[in-house]
Amino acid sequence: MALAANLPVAGFSVTLPHKQRIMRYLDVIEPTAKRIGAVNTVWRKAGKWRGANTDTEGVIKPLTRHLRLPHASILIVGYGGAARAAALALANAGAEITITGRNMINARSLAQAVRAEAVTIKQALTGRFDALLHATPVGMSPRPNECLFNDVIPADIVFDMVYNPHETLLLTRAKEQGCTTIHGSDMLLEQAACQFEIWTGESAPRAAMRAALQKNV
Repeated sequence: MALAANLPVAGFSVTLPHKQRIMRYLDVIEPTAKRIGAVNTVWRKAGKWRGANTDTEGVIKPLTRHLRLPHASILIVGYGGAARAAALALANAGAEITITGRNMINARSLAQAVRAEAVTIKQALTGRFDALLHATPVGMSPRPNECLFNDVIPADIVFDMVYNPHETLLLTRAKEQGCTTIHGSDMLLEQAACQFEIWTGESAPRAAMRAALQKNV
């Protein structure tokens, strides 16, 4: 932040593991980002550093291409900043949320914040959901051979927020089981398009952004 103050920078993107820590350095934080407790977008306006969270758009837009969100049953795997952004966005859209993960204390804490149910992964496997949203680092490079679901995946749509590698083991298994899959790159594109619009005030050139992204996945 000390460096940014001395550069001709209008804004920047924030990624893991700094989305929460960055908040202490900002003058203004948008209400949604404050509620999520994480910021991924920073910009400077009228001499003040401001923060927002565009991960919410990154979740909502890809899912709405495949699913009507009101009353849809969605299993969120994870409880970190990305999972919290997804849970709040989907709860606001009227979806019925269930939270799971390896640490049930953290899962229950997030579930309580969005009035959702918390279940163990074993319990989740006994149900069936309209969509599964994976929001943990499991399966991310450099350990792409990891997956929290080794057998049946309990959902019709599987959205993996991991985008490196492009084709995660979770998505490979989901395709083998006939699930509709959504790549993490779709979220990456949508949250970045929203960032572009915050920084520039212009409509994002999504086609150009998608072409650039496809060259690097």
